[in-house]
Amino acid sequence: MEIEDPNLEENQNSEVVLEPKVGTTFDSEDKTQECYTIYTKAKGFGAITITSKKINNVKSYVTYGCHRSGNARPTGSNLVKSHPTPKTGCKAHMNISLLVDGKWKLSSIELKHNHEMDQEKVKYLWCYQALPPNVKRTIELNTAVGINMNQIVASRVIAAGGPDNLTWTDKDARNFKDIHMK
Repeated sequence: MEIEDPNLEENQNSEVVLEPKVGTTFDSEDKTQECYTIYTKAKGFGAITITSKKINNVKSYVTYGCHRSGNARPTGSNLVKSHPTPKTGCKAHMNISLLVDGKWKLSSIELKHNHEMDQEKVKYLWCYQALPPNVKRTIELNTAVGINMNQIVASRVIAAGGPDNLTWTDKDARNFKDIHMK
């Protein structure tokens, strides 16, 4: 899908990142989510699906928003010992709706946040941490042969050119091994 916009913004990696605009149409919901995720990652915040509505068992409306949307709900009986929460009630969101022709239209958007955003730390947000399939396969094969987890992670860090170039952490790799390699 080609979108031409004279007001292009660029992120630190010099990749072109378009600011979402009301009225933009997308071929599928997945393309919409992909574009919004690229935008949110470049700006320094996480993206989540807030709501979606179905009509006749067909998804027809979706709201994506900032990972800090919503308010903290205290859990437990002792409010003094409550845990910190990233929820700040951020109102940044994007609504898309299904058109008759099967395309998705961006119907409304709010880009203002009530919190600071950090492009350096965004890669550590849970919504962007994922082990790529090739890393999962490497863990499976090397674990089966008896290679230590520290060596597996170290080899992947070297292959990526350093820990800053990874989209996952050491803990993600260990969790994958613990869950899938029993």
